[in-house]
Amino acid sequence: MPLTYTVSQVSHILDAYKSLFPSTEGELENYWDYGRTRTWSCLTTNFHKIGIETIQSFDAAVRQIDVAGLSHQRLGERFKDLSRQYKVGYSLGISPWTDDLLLQTFSEKTKFVVIILGHDWYPIVTNSKGKPRPPDSPLQRCAISDSPVYKDAIPNSLYAVENCAILFMNLYPDFRPPDSPKTGPLGDYGEWAKGLEAVCKSISQQYCVVSVISWGGHVWEALRSKLDTEWQQLGIMAAVDRQYKHEQGAPTDLHLGGTNIPYYAFAHPSFATNFKKESHWKAYETAMNKLVLSLT
Repeated sequence: MPLTYTVSQVSHILDAYKSLFPSTEGELENYWDYGRTRTWSCLTTNFHKIGIETIQSFDAAVRQIDVAGLSHQRLGERFKDLSRQYKVGYSLGISPWTDDLLLQTFSEKTKFVVIILGHDWYPIVTNSKGKPRPPDSPLQRCAISDSPVYKDAIPNSLYAVENCAILFMNLYPDFRPPDSPKTGPLGDYGEWAKGLEAVCKSISQQYCVVSVISWGGHVWEALRSKLDTEWQQLGIMAAVDRQYKHEQGAPTDLHLGGTNIPYYAFAHPSFATNFKKESHWKAYETAMNKLVLSLT
């Protein structure tokens, strides 16, 4: 049986979100689309306006949906409509991995925040071993560390830094449509880059964003125009190689809204041929060791 968050754990996660994001109005509200104006923007929840009882009611309704006999498209519509009815998404805040990481790493000691930046979440309904794979209910605990593909993506030493919270987010904050490909680009990223800027701006009101760590070539291509000129024509693997060999594992600067944030880019952990390639893995370990040392 999947683990389910307790009431106290939900309270901790919601409080963590509220501390990191004292307001979700304006740019953040548009980015996370609490009004559900985008077709599949039903992953996020407005943690400032939605309480535990509403989340529990939504969670119960999600678990009651019978997935048998319906097409994946129709199932996706059912899950989307339910989210709009309750005004709750399929996470407690940004995404299921974000929820769990904040539970594990955010506390009253938190002073620093590391942002792990992925590309996007999954299709809202997809195929898994011949059966439909619907979204998890928001109270179902979903940990990145439980996935064999991602178990090395965040080093244990970073989890252990007690005054640093790990915030996972995807540049594209919505689900993909039912049965759509799980990988591939998602059009113009300008709007989503503005969303990242709003996230960093909000967190920086009370905490220090010590690094943004991105995964994958699509995110790299979306952000490299915000780096110094010498980085802007490089592909992701060439950029990692340069950071390791020429910068000795030091971050470059990501220019967001007039501020510079230390930035590391890596291949996506789900592509082991790149992520676990010897030269890339050494670059990753070197960079993560430097980051952890800077925090301890």
